[in-house]
Amino acid sequence: MTTETQRVVVIQDASRDVSSKAILGALEKFSVKAGDQLIIVAILDWISSPSMFSFLPRKTSKNSL
Repeated sequence: MTTETQRVVVIQDASRDVSSKAILGALEKFSVKAGDQLIIVAILDWISSPSMFSFLPRKTSKNSL
């Protein structure tokens, strides 16, 4: 029996409903125990909305200088 800690990474598409099934499945399948690392990564798609435009750099033309 080894005493090595294991790392389990769960990656989910967070632009949809996040389900706990993937997390619970990883806990059961990989027998995650105390001392192991469970890393959850939630990925979001780029969302284009008018409120985001204030964060984008302004394009300037050479003629406006």
